[in-house]
Amino acid sequence: MGKTINVNYIGKDNSSKHTSLNEATFKVNNINQLPIDLLMSSYASSLMETVDYEARKHGFDSTVKKCEISYEMSDDDSKISSCSIFLFFEEDFDIKKTNILEVASKINCKVGQSLSADIKKSFRFFYKTMSKACFDR
Repeated sequence: MGKTINVNYIGKDNSSKHTSLNEATFKVNNINQLPIDLLMSSYASSLMETVDYEARKHGFDSTVKKCEISYEMSDDDSKISSCSIFLFFEEDFDIKKTNILEVASKINCKVGQSLSADIKKSFRFFYKTMSKACFDR
C-alpha cells in the first residue's frame, strides 16, 4: 500500500498537512505559499538527501549545505516549464566524487524523476572554492 498524506482545510486559504514522514503537522497558507512551492521544497530536500546517500554509499560525506530552486511557469500558468537547481557544498571534491554527486542529483532523485519530462531542468553545482560567499546568503 502507498503512503497517505492527510490534508485538512482550515478555511480562508489555509490548510494543514500531516504524513507519517514528518514529526508534526504543518500549516500552509495557500495565498503566500503556492502548492508548487511545496513541490519545489520537497524536490530540494529530496535532492540533498539523495546526494548525501550516494556519497555515503561511496564512502565519503557529501557536505551538501543547501539547495535553491527557481522555477518558471508555462504561459498559461498551468504547469512548471523550467527550473534552475543550485546545489551548494562545503567542500571541494575530486572529479570522481563530483561525478557521483552530480549524476545522483540528476538521475537518482525520486522526486526529480517523478516530475514531468517536459520540465527543462538546469543544474549548477557550487563547491567550496566556488561558493564560499554563497553560503552566507
